[in-house]
Amino acid sequence: MFSFNYAEGATTFSVWGIWFVVFGGLFLFNELSRRLKWVGFFSFIILPVILSILWATILREVTYTD
Repeated sequence: MFSFNYAEGATTFSVWGIWFVVFGGLFLFNELSRRLKWVGFFSFIILPVILSILWATILREVTYTD
């Protein structure tokens, strides 16, 4: 079974706290992209283009590209 490897000094509370912060951020970003046209355009057009370029150039050595 899969288990997480926590960094030294990380507590269960801090790990769960980060999960909730990330979940809340994704929820908020989803609501903003749904309600505001320019945020939706950024989310589905601009951000994927920028991340694709980064993934193919700068991050080639640290990401899985096979």
